[in-house]
Amino acid sequence: MQLGVSHAGKPKASLVLMSSPAFNAFCLACPQKVVEQSKSWSDHQREWIIDRVKVSLIAMNETLEAHFFSGAIHSLAVEGMLLQCLASVDFGKYLPWASCADAAVSREQSFQILDPMDTPWLL
Repeated sequence: MQLGVSHAGKPKASLVLMSSPAFNAFCLACPQKVVEQSKSWSDHQREWIIDRVKVSLIAMNETLEAHFFSGAIHSLAVEGMLLQCLASVDFGKYLPWASCADAAVSREQSFQILDPMDTPWLL
């Protein structure tokens, strides 16, 4: 069963399936960018979009409650949706040890969400 994590409370979303599952994404722009960039890669590494499927979503905090009941998250890595996901997490209950920030997200944007927690962050 495919299941995604929602930051916006939506019940379903369209998942773009790639030739390499590592590039699967909910945003259409990310896979299209990978396909374009992969044109310069060797033949066996080129990526393409296989399909788009609707998947059910579960809220970020529900996922954390189900799988991180100890309250300790070792890492939180979300491709292309860092700010939205960070904004939806109950950091009073779930505080990650580390967050891998997307290169497209500026330090200033990240700190707007992280600074109010009065927590030392390295970005």
